[in-house]
Amino acid sequence: MSVSDTKEEAPPKRLGKPVNFLANRDDHACVLLASMGFSTAYICQRTKLSHSQVSYRIQKAGLTIANHMSRSDFRNGTSPFSDLILGAARQVVDVHLIRHLKANL
Repeated sequence: MSVSDTKEEAPPKRLGKPVNFLANRDDHACVLLASMGFSTAYICQRTKLSHSQVSYRIQKAGLTIANHMSRSDFRNGTSPFSDLILGAARQVVDVHLIRHLKANL
């Protein structure tokens, strides 16, 4: 059998739609939530994406530690988003916390 007799293999089929961060709601939500510091598990719950799809989109969007703040920066309080969200949520959370403390202490 010669090389010319072998069939050329077709490229693998794409399993889904191409990633589009501007037009696809789940793709956009994925990178938005990742930019804010949310975990992959939470992003999977909020979107119709699997763990590997979320990881792929984060990498494709360039939100890796090498060229972007890490998602742990949010949890550590060192990202610009952590201060914004803390300031917005603090009053609401504090009211519930005080109510809880008074009821349970």
